[in-house]
Amino acid sequence: MKTLLLALLPGLLPGPAPAGPPQVLPPRLAGQWRQHAVAFMARRVLTAEEQEHLNDSAVAVLNAQLRQGRAAIVLTLRPGGGYRYARAGPAGALAEEAGTCRFSRDTLYLRPAAGPPALLPPALRVVRRGRRVLVLEFPFGDPVNKISEQLLFRRE
Repeated sequence: MKTLLLALLPGLLPGPAPAGPPQVLPPRLAGQWRQHAVAFMARRVLTAEEQEHLNDSAVAVLNAQLRQGRAAIVLTLRPGGGYRYARAGPAGALAEEAGTCRFSRDTLYLRPAAGPPALLPPALRVVRRGRRVLVLEFPFGDPVNKISEQLLFRRE
């Protein structure tokens, strides 16, 4: 009888406190991050055609420019929920975006102030978050394909 009563009245049972509002930004996430590489992650075996498609020469050139310091991509995340994303190449500034952001359940949500089209996807999964390293991931193409693009950043 006692079990039946408890099952009928789940709201009266003591349990974990309800989750509060999502964090704007945890302290470890806030700061200035310089991108060091772009990579692709596949969670399944790829066909030869898919592998060829992912061997994008533009990404290889960008990775080389980032390593050599000829290109710079900087993501600044402010503790209060603002962000700035800037890309500069060998010829100078290429693109810049600013807006608001929030963090919830290992995902960084971005909303550019200028509206679409945005330079970054609206949701980036935080794969790794340390004092000096940040890895963000988002689906590459159709999410059903289980291929994602990863952005590796290091704290400035």
